[in-house]
Amino acid sequence: MSSVWIGLLAVGALLVGAAGAWIWHRRYKPRASETAQHRAEVAADEAARARAVTHDPLTGLATRLLLEDRLAAAAMRADIREQHMALLYVDLDGFKAINDSMGYRRGDELLSEVGRRLLCIGRSTDVVARLGADEFLMLLDGDPDATSSALVADRVRQSLQEPYHVGGREVHLSCSIGIVLYPDHGPRARLIARADAAMLAAKRAGGNMHCFYERRMEADQDVAIELQRDLRRAIETNQGLMLHYQPKIDTPSSTPKCRFRVFGEAASM
Repeated sequence: MSSVWIGLLAVGALLVGAAGAWIWHRRYKPRASETAQHRAEVAADEAARARAVTHDPLTGLATRLLLEDRLAAAAMRADIREQHMALLYVDLDGFKAINDSMGYRRGDELLSEVGRRLLCIGRSTDVVARLGADEFLMLLDGDPDATSSALVADRVRQSLQEPYHVGGREVHLSCSIGIVLYPDHGPRARLIARADAAMLAAKRAGGNMHCFYERRMEADQDVAIELQRDLRRAIETNQGLMLHYQPKIDTPSSTPKCRFRVFGEAASM
């Protein structure tokens, strides 16, 4: 075979190889713009998942996870600077009735507006979080005292009492607020539970008010928890409950009535 034919065959092999490489590049290798777009989509998806962990999807407020992280940092700063911080536990009064009557969609609209109003009250150094349902927390940083914390609580109540317009209807709400100060009211790990106890005390007192934590409040909460536990155990084991027929005479109709009595501490229901 002559050198000419050998040269032509070599050139042909090179052309075939180049053509195959070009076809593979066009068919299988993604374009630079497509790669960049894919990376952007992946980054956006990861950012959305990360935000869902730290921010409530309905209101955009911080989640409990983020709040506890900020709470730990604020407590550390307060210890170093020998200052205070405050935690407000906000629970809406009567929200369940509104949610049941107007539907969950309208209830979500109402909660979103509540979150917006709370954010407007908080400062840039404060943290507003939603615990779930109709419960919210406000972390007040910057050395607040009892007086300034009470003033913020009053502003919260006044703001949340302003009328809401949901589904073409005017709706009114109030709230009960429990307040704890750090370090006056205990260690950081107990602040949320004690703010909750103070909020429940405000609600039992009639609602639409704020209460500072007192030691007896947590004791009352422990008693209620123990009572619920004992009742559940009595129902499950069918022991400890007895039905008594105790007639109560209604003078006009003489209709007998009965009630249950729980043994142990002479509690009745």
